Amino acid sequence: MQPQVFVGTTKGLYTVGSPQPVQFTGKQVRALAKQDAGWWAIINEREVWHADAGGPWRQVAEITSLRANCLLATARGLLLGTSDAHLFCLCGQSFEPMRAFDAVPGREDWHNPDGSPADVRSMAADPSGTVYVNVHVGGILRSADVGQSWTPTIDVQADVHQVAYASDPGLVLAAAARGLAVSHDHGKTWQFETAGLHGRYLRAVAAAGETVLVTASTGPFTRQAAVYRKPLETSDPSSAVAKDYPSGSLTTSTRFA
Repeated sequence: MQPQVFVGTTKGLYTVGSPQPVQFTGKQVRALAKQDAGWWAIINEREVWHADAGGPWRQVAEITSLRANCLLATARGLLLGTSDAHLFCLCGQSFEPMRAFDAVPGREDWHNPDGSPADVRSMAADPSGTVYVNVHVGGILRSADVGQSWTPTIDVQADVHQVAYASDPGLVLAAAARGLAVSHDHGKTWQFETAGLHGRYLRAVAAAGETVLVTASTGPFTRQAAVYRKPLETSDPSSAVAKDYPSGSLTTSTRFA
């Protein structure tokens, strides 16, 4: 079966190479998440939809009091990250709050640079079921028991914008205002990489096979931004990420004026 490529936009969901290339026409597709052969989507900041492989989209649930930001399919169920830095789990057709997340130590220090409450911005999970939740600005929280308990893993002031899990066991990546944050021990310790970047302010990170992709700029309001890539070392899970590329460890892939 040919893999599907979805592109969520403010004006609908675009499917590359599909006989029905645009769905949810005129609606904002805020986030997408894969589960087995199916997909989940956040539509218009409130609605959560699901589609089985090759099947139609159907609305499953809605959250009314907060803005839905991101989704993650886990063994416990679908997790939903929202504004005001809350986390919910889908139970049937309603979302139940994850109380343990609301009681995380240090939560009183979470904030947004514009003065508004912090947000749950992104989530990731590794094959063992460990879940990583990025709060902006609040660092990255880790749970090894599917949300029963949470542990802070990185300095809140690192200003993390996205967390991602790579293919190597224990390797977690994060796009932060200090550069590319890398952990080889499931988020227990972190190092920041900036070599080769024209600016260290990273908005997004993704691991694609043996390649790491990041977006970098000189600040949150700059027009000097670029997409960079670098190899992801997979021969030794405990080795540093592409440490053989000192000055050009991150090379420009695409640049935006």
